[in-house]
Amino acid sequence: MPPGLTLSWTGLIEGTPTKAGSYSISVQVVDSSPTLKLDSKRVSIEITASNGGDQNLPVITRVKVKGSKKMWVYGTNFHQDSLIILNGIVLEPREFEKDGNTTQLFYKGKKRSLGPDGTNLLFVQNSDSRSVAFVF
Repeated sequence: MPPGLTLSWTGLIEGTPTKAGSYSISVQVVDSSPTLKLDSKRVSIEITASNGGDQNLPVITRVKVKGSKKMWVYGTNFHQDSLIILNGIVLEPREFEKDGNTTQLFYKGKKRSLGPDGTNLLFVQNSDSRSVAFVF
């Protein structure tokens, strides 16, 4: 998979690509009915940088949710004053951590309503820029 993207067990490609290029992956599906059937295909994914890419944009690489009140957002180019926008609601992180190029925002607060997997839309908003949408 291209760096920054993952393929979930449901077949959903998630994340934000972090490197342009052409990537080839093999995908296999299995039908678990009594008469087992399977098929596989090779798929090419082309990642292109728009306008050469802005190296200062926040990039979300992973989101971890625990219960209904805790959430960690991992990525690059987050700031101390970055905000999390989850399904249209602005959340103020409690903690900001930076380890080399990797940054993390931690939110703990009011109970959040999350939709089913693959329907939640998350952004990180810096004072001067916003990440592309991260769906999880």
